[in-house]
Amino acid sequence: MRQMRHYYANDAALQAAREGRPLPDGAVLFAEVFSAKLDADKKPLTGADGFYQADQLLFYSAMAREAGWGEAVPDLLRNENWNYAVFTTARQLRPGVNQAECLACHKPLDKTSFTFTLEQLGTAARKR
Repeated sequence: MRQMRHYYANDAALQAAREGRPLPDGAVLFAEVFSAKLDADKKPLTGADGFYQADQLLFYSAMAREAGWGEAVPDLLRNENWNYAVFTTARQLRPGVNQAECLACHKPLDKTSFTFTLEQLGTAARKR
């Protein structure tokens, strides 16, 4: 993918993750998605931490949950009350994004609050 992300979470998400609880209604997770810097051979450059170095901001992604948000979503795709969005660098909803793809991708993650990063979020929250 040659991308790197900076992740952010609001207080509701941080508190739950710190305590090892599922993320509650009111939780918001946000990511800035960057292209990776490339070397002369077009290979991603890594920093001292071993992660790709950020180059250009590509887009933003967000997931949030509020009571009742999942009610209109068919059970086949429902991720409790989570809702997903992708934004352009101009902070506008990115056209053509099919939220069903987000819901389907996150659906198997019910044991981790439908997130790919719950463990990392808990670790970061406990360090604060």
